Amino acid sequence: MRSRPVLALVILIPLLVIVGFGIYLLGLAGELPGQIDPTPISAGITPFAALEGTAAAAPAGSPPAAAASATPVTGGSTYAIVGDQSVVRYVVREKLAGVAVDSDAVGETNAVSGQFSLDAAGQPLPGATFQVDLRLLKSDKVRRDNDVKKLFLETDQYPIATFVLRQVTNLSGPLEDGDKVTGSVIGDLTAHGVTKPVTWDATVKRQGDTLTGDATTSFTFADFGMPVPNIYGMVSARDPVTLEIEFTARRAD
Repeated sequence: MRSRPVLALVILIPLLVIVGFGIYLLGLAGELPGQIDPTPISAGITPFAALEGTAAAAPAGSPPAAAASATPVTGGSTYAIVGDQSVVRYVVREKLAGVAVDSDAVGETNAVSGQFSLDAAGQPLPGATFQVDLRLLKSDKVRRDNDVKKLFLETDQYPIATFVLRQVTNLSGPLEDGDKVTGSVIGDLTAHGVTKPVTWDATVKRQGDTLTGDATTSFTFADFGMPVPNIYGMVSARDPVTLEIEFTARRAD
């Protein structure tokens, strides 16, 4: 007689596990009926605001991100990033447990600031500084955003990523009016409290007093002291992390 309850439990427990796992996946994907996403942890944040006293507010010697002023260049020109016409994004390969096909997790922000200068011959000069407020990164899932910021980027402690340009190589020509050039941009990227040299593949076009372009680089999570995301085996990611920037800059001197 006791064998029936035992058999029922043997059947019921795996079914409950499977159902619970399915509900978890649906909840993570935001597809449960009546589900409400959690409040974004970056809600109400003004880009680059309230960073005084924060260890990662800016690297030593760099200008304040919110008000980067142009430095006159003898015979050349200085350009400032237009934040609302520029975007920085990350792309990471993501796997959802129980789903056969992987997908790209993509988060982005317009909270980017910086400036750079060209000499009289249209060649980029070293020393340019660019900053991104990581607290304002957004993807298509609020839950993912909260996990990325709290568990991996730790934006409460390291809110800003900074890139300092050191060298431009393989430039296909001087950046003259109407021209579009390609090259490699080499510099120091600081994120999550770690500074590493990175190389970007970049394309820039000059049209009057406006520059537009894009750049891409890749690195591993470990490069910047972050674990490869794996949340209870339910959601995981894998290297590399790809960073992309699409920017507009206008002459500021």
